Amino acid sequence: MAAEDSARTLVVEHPGLYAGFDSSRTEWVQLANTYQSIGNGTFLHESSIDLTGYAMDKKTFVPYSSFEQLGGFYAAEIPAALTQQPYLQDLTLISSVPLSRDDLVAGTELHPGFTSTGGLNRVNRDVIIHGDCRSYTVNTTMAVPTKNAALILDNRNVFSSLEPTAADTLFCYRVIRMVSQNENATVIQVPTKRVLLPGTITKEPQLEYMMRLKRSYELANQV
Repeated sequence: MAAEDSARTLVVEHPGLYAGFDSSRTEWVQLANTYQSIGNGTFLHESSIDLTGYAMDKKTFVPYSSFEQLGGFYAAEIPAALTQQPYLQDLTLISSVPLSRDDLVAGTELHPGFTSTGGLNRVNRDVIIHGDCRSYTVNTTMAVPTKNAALILDNRNVFSSLEPTAADTLFCYRVIRMVSQNENATVIQVPTKRVLLPGTITKEPQLEYMMRLKRSYELANQV
């Protein structure tokens, strides 16, 4: 590490979600208003990490890892007899460019940054500094069924690029999507989440830094 380099851990916090299925409106609604409802059982929380001071000093943030911490557990109220397996999806992204709501909704199934994801291939992997999508469902193997059920992890995809960035802002998103029909789940409880991004603040050679800024500008205009 050069004398002018310094270690830094970027942190973003996302609140939990408490939502219920309103049978009279046939849609999911929040029981505590911490997220934006963006339709079809999908909720969004947005935040940001301000790197303006480093950008003004022409410094680059170089992440070397990213990981998540949960402040609780996933749970749901389930009817006595399931007619369809319910799934809850939890997508977390840290991007060096802002993403549209359409990208975020689609990103729960077709993760951004991959060339095989149709319309989302316009989102270059470089900008997805942290990407994690998890799917939870009811444990149907339990000997004693329970109405208030803890959800278990069904699938997890990690697609963080951990690319260095000279951006002045990192855009942080958490998307919760409930895939359940016919009231197979009536209430969901999602824990708070913390994302940690350890890395180094460094000053790159002038040419490398200018090329990185140019690339960031190009990517931001493609999204």
